[in-house]
Amino acid sequence: MSFGKQNRWPDSSHQDMTGHHRHHGHHGNHEDHGHYQQQVQQLKYCQRTADASAQMVYEVYGNCIAILEEFEQREQKSNRLTKSNINLPDQSHKGDYDVRRILEAQLLMLETQIKSCRDDVRDKVIKTLKDLTMGWYAERHDKQLPTDSYTDKYAAKIYEILARGRTSHPSDFYQKPGNVAGVSKEEMQLVLAAQHKISENDRSFTDDPTRRPNTPSVRSGDKRRGAERLRTVRKDLEDYIPSEYLVILVFLQNGIFCFDRKHSFQCHFDERCTCIVYKLHVNVDCSWKNITDIPALPENISSLNLQHNSISKIQANTFLQSNKLTVLDLSFNDISSLIPQAFIGLTGLLYLNLDHNKLNYSEVTLPKGVFKPLLSLIHLSLKFNIDRSTLAYGFFKLPSETIADLSMLERLEIDASSMTARHFGEGFSRLVNLNSIYIGQSYMLWLTNNTFRYMTQLRHFFVKCAEVQVDNGTFALLKQLNTLSIKYDSLSKLKYMEFCKFVEELRFTAIEVFRLTNALINDDTIAIFPWDSANIVFLHTPLKELYITHNGRYEWDFPDYPTSPSPRLKIIDFSYSKFVNFRLNLANVSKLILRNNTLGKYLANNGYMKSNESRIEHIDLSYNSIYKLYYPIFHGQPNLQNIDLSGNLLREISFDLSYSISLESLNLSGNYIMLFTEETMRNLDTISKYRKLTVDLSYNELQCSCSALSFLLWMRNGPVHFHQFVRYKCTNSGESLEYRTVNDATRHLQKECINTSHVLAGASSLLIIILSFILGAIVYRQRWKLRYMFYSAKSKYNKYKAVADVIEYTYDAFISYSEDDRSFVLTDCIEKLEKEEHLSLCINHRDFVPGDDITDNIINAIQKSRKTICIISKSFFDSYYCMFEFNMARMEGIHSRNGKNVIFLVQYKHVRSKDIPLVIYELIQNQSYIEYPDDRQDTDIFWAKVKEAVCV
Repeated sequence: MSFGKQNRWPDSSHQDMTGHHRHHGHHGNHEDHGHYQQQVQQLKYCQRTADASAQMVYEVYGNCIAILEEFEQREQKSNRLTKSNINLPDQSHKGDYDVRRILEAQLLMLETQIKSCRDDVRDKVIKTLKDLTMGWYAERHDKQLPTDSYTDKYAAKIYEILARGRTSHPSDFYQKPGNVAGVSKEEMQLVLAAQHKISENDRSFTDDPTRRPNTPSVRSGDKRRGAERLRTVRKDLEDYIPSEYLVILVFLQNGIFCFDRKHSFQCHFDERCTCIVYKLHVNVDCSWKNITDIPALPENISSLNLQHNSISKIQANTFLQSNKLTVLDLSFNDISSLIPQAFIGLTGLLYLNLDHNKLNYSEVTLPKGVFKPLLSLIHLSLKFNIDRSTLAYGFFKLPSETIADLSMLERLEIDASSMTARHFGEGFSRLVNLNSIYIGQSYMLWLTNNTFRYMTQLRHFFVKCAEVQVDNGTFALLKQLNTLSIKYDSLSKLKYMEFCKFVEELRFTAIEVFRLTNALINDDTIAIFPWDSANIVFLHTPLKELYITHNGRYEWDFPDYPTSPSPRLKIIDFSYSKFVNFRLNLANVSKLILRNNTLGKYLANNGYMKSNESRIEHIDLSYNSIYKLYYPIFHGQPNLQNIDLSGNLLREISFDLSYSISLESLNLSGNYIMLFTEETMRNLDTISKYRKLTVDLSYNELQCSCSALSFLLWMRNGPVHFHQFVRYKCTNSGESLEYRTVNDATRHLQKECINTSHVLAGASSLLIIILSFILGAIVYRQRWKLRYMFYSAKSKYNKYKAVADVIEYTYDAFISYSEDDRSFVLTDCIEKLEKEEHLSLCINHRDFVPGDDITDNIINAIQKSRKTICIISKSFFDSYYCMFEFNMARMEGIHSRNGKNVIFLVQYKHVRSKDIPLVIYELIQNQSYIEYPDDRQDTDIFWAKVKEAVCV
């Protein structure tokens, strides 16, 4: 896919090197000059590889947006949205399910390319694409489209990849060693096409020194509106949204005011500002206007938004007549200090935002008395005012005597120094109403038993920083602490013992809500989740809600200890934690969230409850690679109201719902369900007699045939409500049908099936009688042969089962080569490696299974082989399938073998550097390879090295 109008990066690196050459060109001897020229060439090459690396990500991102807009167009037939200027082949012949699978494959490619992107350009590329995504989202917000659509969910997945480096995928996109089942043929062909496009980009960057990375030309809007929608769709991504886009959300979150911009007009007192009237309140928006001085304001305004301007000073008595003002946002300006008269007149102000200014915390920038006029202020935000270098190594703290004047203050948001443990001075003791502290920026937060000495009434403490150090007795004084939320935003994590020590500090508090995000790390020595140690502490607290999410580098085993959670604990969230098993006494838990773990194999034969009875009302098992559920998994849960099984691999309802008499919502979207059994339909009908039951079957492969007509009629006419039923699509034997919705399919099938039912019944009866006689005769005549075949197959099956659990590779190496190099492989490689060295090789001309698709053969060969040996030559790069084999082996190493390199390069024929794709050239630079010797006498050493590489 190609892009249309595009933006270009400036060629700054080229200008810098040229200037350097002019400055030094006539100094030094010729040898130094030659060395300098070599350095220049090396720098240029580094820049080319960096540019190519960025372009790879841009290309795949553009593909994601293009496919997403195709999906969006199908969802919003009556509400046409602007399309990005990105070329996309016609997709109208494909069904919705096919388009969704294509989009999933593109998301996987985006994740892979970001991982492979050069470190020196990755941050810049990600920031650019985050902004583009936010702008793309804006139009959906402006048109007030429903936020529960799959378009929004997939757009959020794109942003999640940019923010976290990963997102949830259906499990069949990943393969583990020894698993023969692979990614579907169509998806692999999509990956191949994308990799082929990348290879073309590599060559073009090598051939054209003037080329620069091109950002995709996607539709754009107000990024703040896009951020608001993203936050609504995926609350868990809020911390990854740049803070400059979230300021407007603060007003809505705090419930201070809400308005509709459709009723806006130009303010008479300053044409640069927009006035919005809502329920007799005048709200003024002067943001992003490059204002340097606060304009003269009328007396009747309720809120004033001045963010993203160039205000450097607040003059005395500016707000003298603004006693009705309740919200003032001065974030993202250049205010470096305040004068004592700055806020005179703001006696009714409730919310003040001074984020992202230059107010380094001191008595000079925040003089005593400056906040004294703010008699009603309940929320003050002073985050992101400290320079990052000062943040990491400086010594500063908020002047407590200045803050002490805010007697009504309830919530304070600030930065924290890494060099002091006493962030809150004696003046905080006068803030008797202060109950919430939010640390928005800190490199390493050090908390001691003196930190909260003057604010013992604190009830809510929120921290987001790179690292938190908690000393013994830190929370001993916070007897009223209700909520503790700590989010790590770096690679520094808590190990097993550190986590246990951290949780131990909560014993002294009245903690009810505990959130720990991206904080835990495990390794190959500690694989057991530290639940038991933490639970011992939780039993002695009034904890009601526990959120420990996005933790662990490797898979966790949940301990099977007899201890039960506290009877007060009502909500447990262990999402994004890579649990491979989970079983807990849930007698008193009302909500359990296990989203995005790896519980599919475990839950096929086990439940998640130890207790026989539970009060649980909500269970989220989405995105767990579940292909089957334990039949009685929902027994003993009479209060269960919501079950979320979306994004899994279910093909049928294999679990029992007859005991779920309180069920109100069953989310099965994004699975592979074709129809319900009669038992399932009866159970759901029974539940519907007592509750209004909603089932979501969107984005499944519903079957539309005469055999499924009763199911389709039940969906349309039965008591169960199906979410977004008019959008359901269906297929017949995998083929798209001319009718687009299940409604249309039902009407069509009613006519078709009734006309043929009598004929089919008679013909079927006659055919059954004839076949019965024929089959009986055959069985009688061939009875001994059938017995022999049965016992022979049974014997082979038993032998297969005996070795099925032995994890080993079938081949030592898979040989990837072009047709031009076939003789070298069939003679030299087989002779030297198989016959002499006794290695087992997989060679396509010999070992591929006839009749199977070539892509299936290739994927199976790579997964069954310890290494993939690529015989490099010019014809190798020109071969479509050679490059396919190389890229599939590369993805095998990334996704299925924990980043281990499985590729070994053999340069059989000399190839010029400019003819080598950059992705292979980088592998040559970073990994070992070997050249086939010109001198036949050196071949023994060559083959010995090849054997050594294969056997490692």
